[in-house]
Amino acid sequence: MRCLEQALHGDGCGFDLLRRVRRKAHHDAVLLDGCDAEPVDRRERHALLRGGAAQCVGVDFPGPCQGLALYAVDPGGKISEKIPLDSIVGSVIFPNCEKREPGVLQHNFGNRIILGEPSRRLTNRVEKLVSLFSQAGLDAHLSQDIHSDIWNKAVGNMVMNPVSALTGATCDRILDDPDLRNFCLCVMRQAVDIGKKIGCDNLFSADEQMQLTRKMGKFKTSMLQDMEAGRRLEIDSLIGVVSEIGRAIHADTDRIDSLLGLVRVFGLARGLYASHA
Repeated sequence: MRCLEQALHGDGCGFDLLRRVRRKAHHDAVLLDGCDAEPVDRRERHALLRGGAAQCVGVDFPGPCQGLALYAVDPGGKISEKIPLDSIVGSVIFPNCEKREPGVLQHNFGNRIILGEPSRRLTNRVEKLVSLFSQAGLDAHLSQDIHSDIWNKAVGNMVMNPVSALTGATCDRILDDPDLRNFCLCVMRQAVDIGKKIGCDNLFSADEQMQLTRKMGKFKTSMLQDMEAGRRLEIDSLIGVVSEIGRAIHADTDRIDSLLGLVRVFGLARGLYASHA
C-alpha cells in the first residue's frame, strides 16, 4: 500500500483538535503551521485548508473569481507557490474549541468535518481522508460541492467573529439585540450575494444562517477567544478575503467593508493585527 500523508495547515483550535484526533487514529501528520512552511517531499501529500486559506490556494472558486490570487490570505503568493493546486483538498471543520492554556484544548461541542475536491469529483484520496477522520471519531462527510460548503461557513464566520471581538459578547447576546442582529443580517446578505455570483449555488440565506447560529446557543467565537487571550486576530482570512473577492467582481461590499474597517482598527489599536500594507 502506498504511503499516504496529510498536511494540516492552520493555527486555530479546530486544527489543534484535528491534530489530536489524527494521533488518536495513530496516523502521522506533516504539519504546515504557517505560510513560510516548506511542503515535505513525499510520495503523496494533501493539504487540508480552513475556509479562508482555501479560498486563495486550493479550492479555486468557479466563475468570475476563478484563478484569482487573493492578497488578504496569501500576500506575496507564498502559499500558492509552495503548495501545488493538485495537492489541495478542501475542508470545512465545525468543532467549537477553546485553548485553556498552552497544550490544553477544551472541546466544547461539534465534531463534524466536510471534505471535498476542488474539481467536485469523487476521488479515492478524499474517500481515504473521510475514512481516516471517521476512524478517529469525527463525523466526516464527503462533499461534491465544497465551494458552497466553504462559503456557507465563511458567511457565518466573517460576521459573528469580528462582531463578537468588538463587543466582547457571546453569539447569543449579539443575536438578542435587534439592532445588532439586523446589522449582522445586512452584512451576511452581501456575503451570500457574493457567493452566488462566484458560482456557489447551494447557499443558506442570511436568515437561515442566523437560525443556525441561534441553535448553537451561548458560545465564544475563535476571534473573541483570541482577543481575550491577546492573540493575533484572523481578520484577513475571515472577513478581508470576502471583501476582496466582492470588490474583484464589482459586488456591493459597503456593509462588509464597514465591519472590516471597525475590526481592523480595533486590532491595530490593541496590537492584535498587523496590516500587510
